[in-house]
Amino acid sequence: MRFYCVFGLLLTAITVCQAQEILVKDINNLPGAIQNENFTPFPYLACDGFAYFTIHDELGYELWRTDGTSQGTRRVKDINKGSQDAMGNLLVGGCVNGKLLFNAVDKAHGAELWVSDGTAEGTGLLKEITPGQLGSSLVLFENNGDKVAFLVQEDTSKSRRSDLWESDGTPEGTKFVKTLSTNVN
Repeated sequence: MRFYCVFGLLLTAITVCQAQEILVKDINNLPGAIQNENFTPFPYLACDGFAYFTIHDELGYELWRTDGTSQGTRRVKDINKGSQDAMGNLLVGGCVNGKLLFNAVDKAHGAELWVSDGTAEGTGLLKEITPGQLGSSLVLFENNGDKVAFLVQEDTSKSRRSDLWESDGTPEGTKFVKTLSTNVN
């Protein structure tokens, strides 16, 4: 079993059974990579044999994946075209039916639910939950068998609402379940 860690922008694979750490790829020398001595390792999400994570490079924070080899470690797609971040340094999402579901930002939709099969062609907006450029605040993804459950938080000047949603990784299978709470400001 392997776990993947990003230390100082050096992607390493740690083989747990053997307690052996090996360098997978030096991503510290990518154009635009953040050089930081006090770097905290980014968590990753495992899905269908790959580890997904975010790295800041010349295109901002974007989605990356690795299969544990140097050749298999790459940016998946420039989601938020140009040098603006598509996500922060923390990848928020879940895995269902071999697809990664995650929160990402683009100029047209703001933050929304995205899906990826690990390829640029198979990565795109899954559902625009809150129409418009402000987008949705998606948090707390939880795998639940053949679906992923997640919360959508909506803040307005008058209230804050938390809605439970679920998805099987398809647009038609991504559905509102119920409102969990509404707080009046």
